[in-house]
This record gives sequence, C-alpha cells and structure tokens, in this order.
Amino acid sequence: MPNQKPSTETWGNIISVDAQIRAPRGATKTFEEGLLLLLAAMVLGEDACVVMHPDYLVARSAYPSTTAGETAYSNQRQTLGGRLRSHHEELVRRGDLPSGTRLSINWAPDDAGEVANRPQCSLKARA
Repeated sequence: MPNQKPSTETWGNIISVDAQIRAPRGATKTFEEGLLLLLAAMVLGEDACVVMHPDYLVARSAYPSTTAGETAYSNQRQTLGGRLRSHHEELVRRGDLPSGTRLSINWAPDDAGEVANRPQCSLKARA
C-alpha cells in the first residue's frame, strides 16, 4: 500500500489537558532552617546580620591570584548571594518578612576581624 496515510497512533495519543504530567524545572529548592531563622529576626531599617556559618566564608586568600582564581572567587560570592536571596524570598512568601523588601548583601573586607569575608545582610524597602 504505497499511499497509506500515517495514523495519529504512530506519533502519539490525544489526552486531556488535565492528564498532563509536568516535570519540575531545575533543582528543587531547599532551605536551611538556621539561615531562615537568622534572616527572619531582622527588622526593616533597624537590624543587619552577619552570616557566620563556615559555608558562607569566602576568603580571597583561598583563591589563586589568576584570572581563573578571580572568576572563581566572584562566582562563589554570587552563588552564596543567590542562596541568601532565595532564603529571603521564601521568608517573604511565608509572611515571616514584609513584602516590598529586598535583601541587601555586603561582604566584610579581609581586615574586619572575625566577620572578615562573610556576608552582612540587611533589609531594604524596594524602590
């Protein structure tokens, strides 16, 4: 049968829109309860916090003085900043922090004593 028409069964099946199964996009977010508690304790315009957990220490001396080292250092700070912002967004979503706020992150310099090379966070009103 040279002129046989292809059937829809060859390509797939028609299903109801409600029957579609969706896969999650990207990684599932996980939140550190201690970090959530720390960030939730801040008051807009009054408080700041320093994240002292060892995973949030990004010392410049830990990265080589090369272009690749500079890039890795910057990328690590950006990664941790993203994680902090994600925790802030979760707190706003849950109602633990006021909506209309953003998380400001400033990294303490190398010579700042025990808080050196750690993120300092505060809440700011969105402009």
